[in-house]
Amino acid sequence: MPDELSVELPVELLVFDRQIFECLVADVGAEAAKTLVKSLKAEIKAADGKMRSFILRRDMKSLETLAHGVKSAARSFGAIRLGSICALIENGAKVGQGKNFLEDQARLYTAVSADTFKALDGCR
Repeated sequence: MPDELSVELPVELLVFDRQIFECLVADVGAEAAKTLVKSLKAEIKAADGKMRSFILRRDMKSLETLAHGVKSAARSFGAIRLGSICALIENGAKVGQGKNFLEDQARLYTAVSADTFKALDGCR
C-alpha cells in the first residue's frame, strides 16, 4: 500500500447539516440535546489527541475503532464533514494506510472539529 494517497473531500460537503440536528432535537428534546452536544464536543476533543497517539504508535485497530465511533456520533448530530474525515481515517487504518496520510487526515480532523464546534455553538 503506498504511503501517500491523495484524498480530498468535496468542497460542497457541508460542515454541519442543521436539518439532521433539528431532527435529533425533536427526538430527544431541547434540554437532552444540549447535554448530548456537550458530550459530543468532549468526545471529539478527546479523540483528537488519541488519534494522533494511535498513529504514532501504529495502533491501527484502536485508530479504526475510535474513528468509527466518532464518525457515527458526528453524523448523527449533523456534523457531516467531520464524519467524512473520520471515515477516511477509519478506512485508512483498516487498510494500513501510511503515517503521512493518516497524519494529514488528523490535522484536517482538528481544523474541521473547530468549525463543527462553532456550528454546534450556533444551535443554542
